[in-house]
Amino acid sequence: MLNAESASKPREISIGLPASMGGTEIYEDGVLVGYYFWPVPADAHWRGGESYGSTSTISIGQNAIRSGNVGYAVDSYTKLGTDQFHGSANLKVNHYGLFLADVNLNGAIGKGYYFTAGAYLNFDPGSARMPFTRNTDETKIFKIGLTKRWNEGRGELSLHYKYFDSRVPQLSTTAPFYYEGDGSTSQFENFRLGRDNYLISDGEFSYMKVKDGEIVSDNMKNVTDRIGHDVLLRMKYNYDNGLKLSLTTKAGHARTNNLMYTSSGIDFLDETAGYTTEDGTPFAGNVQNRFGLYFDNGTDHSMTTVELTKKSGNHEWLVGFNEWLEHQIIYGSTFSSAHTVEVDPVPLLKNGSRSWNYNSSAEFAKGWENKTAIYATDEWIPSSRFSLFYGLRLELYSIDVDGAFAGIGIQGNERYDGFNLQNEGVVINNFRHTWLNPTGTVNAKYKFTDSFGLAGDYMFVRERPRIEHFNQGFPSTLDPVDVQLGRFGITFDRPWISLTSMVSYIYKTNNKTQTRFYKMIEGEIEVQTRLMCYGIATLGWTTDVNLIPFEHFNLHLLTTLQNPEYVDYATTLTFSDGKTEKYDYSGKMVKGVPRFLLEIDPSYSRDKWRVWLSARYFSKHYANMPNTVYFNGHWETFGGFDYKFNSHLSTSLNVINILNQSGAKGAIAAADLMTDVSILKHYLMSGSYIRPFTVELSLRYAF
Repeated sequence: MLNAESASKPREISIGLPASMGGTEIYEDGVLVGYYFWPVPADAHWRGGESYGSTSTISIGQNAIRSGNVGYAVDSYTKLGTDQFHGSANLKVNHYGLFLADVNLNGAIGKGYYFTAGAYLNFDPGSARMPFTRNTDETKIFKIGLTKRWNEGRGELSLHYKYFDSRVPQLSTTAPFYYEGDGSTSQFENFRLGRDNYLISDGEFSYMKVKDGEIVSDNMKNVTDRIGHDVLLRMKYNYDNGLKLSLTTKAGHARTNNLMYTSSGIDFLDETAGYTTEDGTPFAGNVQNRFGLYFDNGTDHSMTTVELTKKSGNHEWLVGFNEWLEHQIIYGSTFSSAHTVEVDPVPLLKNGSRSWNYNSSAEFAKGWENKTAIYATDEWIPSSRFSLFYGLRLELYSIDVDGAFAGIGIQGNERYDGFNLQNEGVVINNFRHTWLNPTGTVNAKYKFTDSFGLAGDYMFVRERPRIEHFNQGFPSTLDPVDVQLGRFGITFDRPWISLTSMVSYIYKTNNKTQTRFYKMIEGEIEVQTRLMCYGIATLGWTTDVNLIPFEHFNLHLLTTLQNPEYVDYATTLTFSDGKTEKYDYSGKMVKGVPRFLLEIDPSYSRDKWRVWLSARYFSKHYANMPNTVYFNGHWETFGGFDYKFNSHLSTSLNVINILNQSGAKGAIAAADLMTDVSILKHYLMSGSYIRPFTVELSLRYAF
């Protein structure tokens, strides 16, 4: 699943919710690669590739039963050794200087004992090189494993160790362009999106540690480390009566730091605004405001999953048990800064400093979460025309978190310029609670004929607050986050066509996110952070078609119509100008989510070669909460040629963004609070973009 925005992360599959709420989870040998995607994202310690013998997609319903989370997932299993020695290597390069080496060796080391060893090395300078560091993605993953098999292979025990060191700066994802007011964009001066650098050349910045108030100077190249260790033990046994037992237990430790350096608006200011260049000269012109959030995190987790499966007549049932525990400590120090708007910008100073407004949105929390769950599923196929899959999960969820919670009447905990945990009046609070979270799913299919049938499913998932929801403010509600998904539609299967078309409705209540509101006051961007609790409702229609009109040719089509809307999304804000206003976005389309998606994937295979294309269309999406500003739709295009020289050697040539579109998009944060957006014609802003035209060449050898 090629990703137009990242060369390393798996593509996210839309379920009608913003990606950060639903994304693609990763399983490895029976458990998630990490307890949660934060503070260590899955791509830090999993990239797939040669060390994995199989990967497949797990449905939303199955993932909900296995983990209690919402979203599609990738299921992967490590490539284990056999009696024969095997090896494989994949090398990939692109015309921007990417070098990727992915190697695995496995085989036998004695009677009943086997080994596997793999290394994944990725060095990607990116298309817009950062001047202060060599690579925008530098990831090293090493994995070794030992397997013992006994009783003619019915029993298997594997021990795996994995080390990862991933440095992926979240710094270079925005660049300047003009928003023309009608959804279109145009180039700013000679700035090439995805090709030119939009970060200060030396990468130096300062921040105040929220932990103790110390002001520290650092470099952006030093604050992107995600380093950790995982140890995993997996056991499987097949009994004489057809019963199968699997047990996976895993322990991991990671230390991460990460600078999220976001764009918070561009303003044209005169010399009286107080900005200077580094030599003290007053500055007048376009100013890029930046909001920095520097995280210093530590996490430890242990995860155990046990499953029993068996086929009994027309039933294939599964009974499982989870015991997952994670401990986190998170310090989030915030600051503001600014630089010029140009290729290779230079820093701007205020009161002689590159950074100011320290910790006005600071975050801190430490504690643990625990999931103890039992679950069961059954697939009943009484006839060739009818099948029923159903499952239930009961999860005992506990949380124990310490934090300087704002919003609960303790004035010293409210964030302000210079806030840190050592200040007088700051109080560390504790919150602990245990809840029972139920999850259920049912999926039914009935065929009226050999070709035509009906299908439907329903899923209910209940979630509770996580540690991240206490990083700054105490949640305005502790009511559960309930997700309900219902779908109903038709299926049609013939040798030349496979079609599924379904109408769906998904509703998520009490979603909790840290939302930052920006307002220009007397020439300066003011930021207020709120932990927002709101719902999202989406009515959608998805059709998936796979056609084989003639021999060797395959055409895949996927269309989605969806209407994700905010429910009960309202807040009241008071800024430093003294004005208090209520903002209500209920009934508005969710910002950043397109209403229509189309995917067209033709391919032609013959003998030793295959040629393929992929085109994905994303319709217009809104750039602000009131839905008064939007970006037009765009295409993401891919293509490739695969050739197999023999049973050992093959090669692939892939092209990303064939049409070389910019894919400029994003949010105009200041427009969330704007009542008059007519000023946004030929409006200079900074936003995200897709990868520019990229050619990749890979060579794979296996023996």
